[in-house]
Amino acid sequence: MSAMITAPRSSLSVPEQLPHTRRPQRAKLAIMVLLVLGLGYWVANWEWPAGPAVGGTLPGSPSTAEVLPSRFRVATFNIHGGFGIDGKLDLQRTAEALQGFDFVGLNEVRGPGWQDPRNQAEQLGTILGMGWLFAPTETTWSGPHFGQGLLSRLPISSWKRVPFDRVNGNGYRNYVECQMPLDAQNSQSRLTILVTHLDRKSDRQDQLRVIIRRFLEVPAPAILMGDLNSKRTEPQLVALAAEPGVNDCFGQLFQNNLARKRIDWVFIRGLKCLQSQLSPSTASDHPIGWAELELSDHQSPW
Repeated sequence: MSAMITAPRSSLSVPEQLPHTRRPQRAKLAIMVLLVLGLGYWVANWEWPAGPAVGGTLPGSPSTAEVLPSRFRVATFNIHGGFGIDGKLDLQRTAEALQGFDFVGLNEVRGPGWQDPRNQAEQLGTILGMGWLFAPTETTWSGPHFGQGLLSRLPISSWKRVPFDRVNGNGYRNYVECQMPLDAQNSQSRLTILVTHLDRKSDRQDQLRVIIRRFLEVPAPAILMGDLNSKRTEPQLVALAAEPGVNDCFGQLFQNNLARKRIDWVFIRGLKCLQSQLSPSTASDHPIGWAELELSDHQSPW
């Protein structure tokens, strides 16, 4: 009886060990899948500068006029990617807030998305029946991603997109310079408009220095507008407002709480500011800054 032969224990225990050996393998596989997905997401959203660009007239519904009218209304608006203060994306609401302007400089404009293959400047231009330009600062594998834009009923003969240098900034930045003819017989007679959105961090000072220098060196008349991420106590802006012939269109609004805290600006040279306002809007976390302008008598073609 003591010589009874029994099956080896190891052969009987193999099925019991299989589930335990599979669990680490499944965990490793799950980790690998997550790593691959994470890497794919990172690569898909990796951003690099969009670079410079130049162009002529705007697509969309540009003006058929040959020269600039003597009076026109301009606005600067950081549209916050189309998201209002309620956190909802609604470009129709954004467009309604921009009714009645001849030229609009847009900040925080998003490129084509999954729901709409058009960038937000094109969408707004289509709704408003205006010429449009998307000026991306950043691009990804899917294409132009984020930047600025223009909307115009005024004649634009040319534009260029100029990147700022980035050192320690919060993303990439640029400015857009566009030219509008004042005299059909003289191509050198023109209005220059600069639209920009400056960094919030350490690159802001250098970017501000560059855009102010450019604004002062182009022939008058000229306009500088945009989200400068700089308050009215910023020394460079204080110095700019004191320059002969330069007018801060919102300077007379200091009694307005929005004007005291503003970071959105419109500066002009060689133009008269007839009226201006910083108007709060539910379409964004920024107000709309607008001004009605008039060409100086010696510059008007009429």
